[in-house]
Amino acid sequence: MDMGGEMVQLTEPANVLSILFAFLYPKAPPDLRGESFEVVAAVAEAVGKYEVFLAVEVCNERLACVVSDLASRFSADDFGYYREFLPQHAPEILAHAVKHDYPRLISATLPHFARAPFISVLEKLPLPYVVPWVRFKVK
Repeated sequence: MDMGGEMVQLTEPANVLSILFAFLYPKAPPDLRGESFEVVAAVAEAVGKYEVFLAVEVCNERLACVVSDLASRFSADDFGYYREFLPQHAPEILAHAVKHDYPRLISATLPHFARAPFISVLEKLPLPYVVPWVRFKVK
């Protein structure tokens, strides 16, 4: 990016920026399968912030990862390398998906809210979505 010779301070940690920049190089995109939820979520947020559109789907697919989906595609040896993020992190993933308007990622999280604690979901939702969520839950 041309910043006119000006230095720009980036707020993300070095490990997140390293993965983000790897998406910009002319090579295969980074493999996020072994990364923790916190790292993948931080990379996904940076991808949205810096508009690295080629990385959006990679991050969204990784965030929507459910072990049952993976079991049919990989051997038992590969399976241990994956970490599932749904349903445990469904509220955080939903908040990210709503913030960046990722309908497919929103849809991937919704089935995991049937038994989610009401307050825990409310605490993580962006404010404009709290009332629609309450209306949905009290029906």
